[in-house]
Amino acid sequence: MGAEKPDFDPSQTDVPQSITPQEDLDSPERAEQIPTEEEVRGVFQEIIAGPYAESRKREDGRGLYLLDVTVPGEKDGEVIEYSYMRAGRYAEGQASNTRIDKAVYQDGVPVAGEGVAELINGEWKIFD
Repeated sequence: MGAEKPDFDPSQTDVPQSITPQEDLDSPERAEQIPTEEEVRGVFQEIIAGPYAESRKREDGRGLYLLDVTVPGEKDGEVIEYSYMRAGRYAEGQASNTRIDKAVYQDGVPVAGEGVAELINGEWKIFD
């Protein structure tokens, strides 16, 4: 048990100053452009090129943050889910960037997945 140093100054420690509290990362000033629901649905149309069924949708005070849609796969029992999530932390999960991911389910079990689109500097980049 060491004695406390009365002249301790926390500003003189070797803690990197680049550490940013989570509330600063989530602040609206730091946030990237937030796509509208119509924009997200437009990207889904580009990726899917056909009808899809909405399976889950969540919004907060800043707009849409989660949208899951599904389409039937090519095989019996196969379902493909496309999931949009805005960058941030939510009850349903977290994302470091705004993106759309694809998951393939066979008889309800996930068997494959990949990122299919990402919002970069306000523009959607669709991966090939």
